[in-house]
Amino acid sequence: MTAPLGFHGQTRESGSGYDKQWLQMSKNGVAQNLDGPPVSVTMETGWNTHHSTQDGYRTGGRQLSLAIERFLRTSRSDAPAGRG
Repeated sequence: MTAPLGFHGQTRESGSGYDKQWLQMSKNGVAQNLDGPPVSVTMETGWNTHHSTQDGYRTGGRQLSLAIERFLRTSRSDAPAGRG
């Protein structure tokens, strides 16, 4: 990805103290509703920056998906026999 957004503040770790429905949110909800070993990814995006527009979210999503595709393509071609 290019041009990461700056962060100024504190993070909040996901868990029971975050929200009473945290197990149903984002990657947790996806992981609980799949058969087999899942790989789930959540992309958190800022909502109060100058990048927080439809175009900004589209750009971030596109860059993330291209990075995941490149990782999967590269890791499979470099994997030892029987893996990947």
